Amino acid sequence: GGLYVESFTQMQGSAAHFTNCIANYDGGGLMAKSFIQMQNSSAQFENCTAEYGGGARVYDVFSQVNASATFRGCRADDEGGGLNALSFDQDQGAVAEFANCSAKNN
Repeated sequence: GGLYVESFTQMQGSAAHFTNCIANYDGGGLMAKSFIQMQNSSAQFENCTAEYGGGARVYDVFSQVNASATFRGCRADDEGGGLNALSFDQDQGAVAEFANCSAKNN
C-alpha cells in the first residue's frame, strides 16, 4: 500500500494524500496501529484498494481532533471499503466523508 507504520500522527495544519494505492491485504493507502489527526489536519484517500480497509486499515484507534478525512472511490475485497478500524473517535468539529466506497462483505 501507500504507507505502513506503527503509528501515524498528523500534526496541526498538516495534510496527507493517498491516491491510487493498492495493497494485497491490509490498508490500500495506510496501514497503522493508530491514526491520530490533530487540529486542522486533513487526509485524503482516493481510489485505494485492499482486502481489508481499501483506504485505510487501523488496528487500534483512528482519532480526529477538529480534523478532516475523506475517503473517495476506495474498495475492499472483504471489509471496510473506505476505512477498517477497531475504534473511530471524533472530537467536536471533526469531519469524515465517505463517497463511492465499496466492500464485498461489510
